[in-house]
Amino acid sequence: NLNKRANEADYIFLSTFSKEKFNKLNIDESKTWCIGTKNFGINNGIYYNYKGNNYCSQRTSLQGGYLEENDTLKKEWGEKYIDLIDLVINQENTVPVFTPSCKFISQDTRHFTRYGAEYFAYLIENSPDFVLNKNK
Repeated sequence: NLNKRANEADYIFLSTFSKEKFNKLNIDESKTWCIGTKNFGINNGIYYNYKGNNYCSQRTSLQGGYLEENDTLKKEWGEKYIDLIDLVINQENTVPVFTPSCKFISQDTRHFTRYGAEYFAYLIENSPDFVLNKNK
């Protein structure tokens, strides 16, 4: 039973879950966070074949709709939103394709590689804005 497991959990992390859906679940909001959307372009094939300078510093635009979805979820969840895009986006609204060690963040532009997950875990861990439990 979802509610039983959720009520026994110390922390609950939901992926891109709207507040409207969440409110129907009857789960303790105080221990729940929403992990934001992520998007690293449309296709990584162009990065495999790039022959120019600064291979590892390539950046990409997000596919249409992802910034808007991210903003909507951020407004809904407030301080309980883990904004992955905001950790890496620049003023031109592009995000990196590679980690600082030149490993793909995502092979399919949606799911993290092991290196991408480690990189974002590092960014979250070192973000002054994210505190898992402010009461401890």
